Amino acid sequence: PLTPLFDSIAAASPSTKYEYPHVPADNGPSRRDLVWAVATDERSEHRGLIDRIGELAANGVALADQAVLCRTNGRARAVARALETAGIDVVAASGAFDRPEVKRLLAVLSVLCGDGLGLMRLREVPEHRFDLDSGCCAISRAIETGTGLLDLLAGSDSLAPVPLADRDALRRLAATLHGLEALTPWDALARYVFDRTAMARQLADDAGADAYSARGAVASLLAMARGFDARRWSSVAGSTYTSAHHAFLDYVRFLIEEGADGRPAPRGGGGSAGIRVLTAHASKGLEFRVVFLPALGQGQFPARRQHEPCPPPQGLLGHDRGDDHEEEEECLFFVAL
Repeated sequence: PLTPLFDSIAAASPSTKYEYPHVPADNGPSRRDLVWAVATDERSEHRGLIDRIGELAANGVALADQAVLCRTNGRARAVARALETAGIDVVAASGAFDRPEVKRLLAVLSVLCGDGLGLMRLREVPEHRFDLDSGCCAISRAIETGTGLLDLLAGSDSLAPVPLADRDALRRLAATLHGLEALTPWDALARYVFDRTAMARQLADDAGADAYSARGAVASLLAMARGFDARRWSSVAGSTYTSAHHAFLDYVRFLIEEGADGRPAPRGGGGSAGIRVLTAHASKGLEFRVVFLPALGQGQFPARRQHEPCPPPQGLLGHDRGDDHEEEEECLFFVAL
């Protein structure tokens, strides 16, 4: 049975190298067995994937008939990089809205709307990296004084508790975003990517499947912003927005809720001969001859339950939220299988 297998994988301790113990399975007419490979660390796991994918390809299983399904987009990107480095053609399939580059650009628009949550996402950008506490201090000061967030960042000398280096970083961020709030989402994003930052050059210089996916995701968001009509969307949504940026962010939220992911077309078209590397979520409805599920371990797949900053009141749901998480992880595992 698959559920006990899942439990045993999650609880297993790593061995000294990746191994392929025999795991019997009744999975229909194909009579193919499940294979449980154990590795000591991520590098060993990647090495095992590379070797096994090559063996299968040499024995007639085309790369296009193989897939690696990961629990998270971060894990999928790491696997795609490892396979690409080993010379294996890869089709990375994470959605545009899942890409960190796109989340960064949406955070820019969020800050232009005065939203502190967007500021916190931008704190890791190398050009203006600042500490979490410094970001929280800036947001709190903006709320307390009623000052616009961008105005506060530009005059961050008033943030006395914030370290000097972080005040300089906040000023650099304010200078980068200066004037973009008055533009359309397309103009603001295009200037941020191509003029105000080194983002376009960094995307162009990177190579590999993951870099192709990143460029495609950013291009998809820019195309979406260029074709966005704030007035028409306001009419459809039945809402009045303070800015076109606010309207565009609401439009993106609508697309995400509807299941759209803004995914760019794979390199080489839909018939690409590379191995697919994607998340288990994104694999729904797809079938492959061979499927790899890396990182089946405690806290990875099944994933740890995330902290809820605003949980429902005790007794409201009538059951333990932890049960929901375990059930969701189990269902996702079966989707992958």
